[in-house]
Amino acid sequence: MSEITDVLEAIESLEAQGQRMALATIVAVRGSTYRRPGARLLVPEEGAPIGNLSGGCLEGDVADMARVVMDEGRARLAGWDLTADDDDVWGLGLGCNGAIEVFIEPAERAAAVTHALREALEQERSICVVTALESDVAGVEPGARLVVRPDGSIDGSLGDTDVDAEATVGAKELLAAGRSEIRTLAGSVRAFVEVLEPPLRLVLCGAGHDAMERAPEEEERHHAADDGPESTLEDPAEEQVSQVAEDENARGTVSLVRGARSLGSRS
Repeated sequence: MSEITDVLEAIESLEAQGQRMALATIVAVRGSTYRRPGARLLVPEEGAPIGNLSGGCLEGDVADMARVVMDEGRARLAGWDLTADDDDVWGLGLGCNGAIEVFIEPAERAAAVTHALREALEQERSICVVTALESDVAGVEPGARLVVRPDGSIDGSLGDTDVDAEATVGAKELLAAGRSEIRTLAGSVRAFVEVLEPPLRLVLCGAGHDAMERAPEEEERHHAADDGPESTLEDPAEEQVSQVAEDENARGTVSLVRGARSLGSRS
């Protein structure tokens, strides 16, 4: 989820500066690929891209198409098939040996739902974003979005009430299943139904020297892997946690719970 946070912050910052940008999102993969559906690359008009889609196999091509999208002002669905007939990638079939489908759009469309996404991240709850990829339905344009929460409340619209209703049903199903996929809505709207889940939380019980060393390591792992666990350090001795909070290696890397009751204590 940290990648999504970085992309959201960049979209908001660049939008405030009036800079054009395009957002590329993996919506489907086949075979061996570095990233899975939901991985994002934000390409600003100026400066370096934020995020990544592969191990360097596609970023250049995607950035070139992103600039075309900025110029045209309309979204594109593009595909790259990097599967090989022979096993010539390090001799192991590794690397970019797969097919990938990427939705590239003017990022201003995505900015419309950044508030709802940020709210879900801050509240640590799941949320589903339905994005129209291709459509033959009048009023439903590629890039239109519908945000669906587990309680059934929604933000935004795909542009048609019937399509919205079907998208909401599908979003609830996938929220319950905890997975993302492409679905066809109303017979002619191809949409990416993406479930965004809060990161796992790792609770370290005790503020001894082993936990003091482990907490920063786990937090670094969390930032390196976008869906890695966030760390919480708990110890019944407030002074022990305070000592960790003062440690330069741990400051700002974990959530510290002072005076937390130990698992074996009685009320």
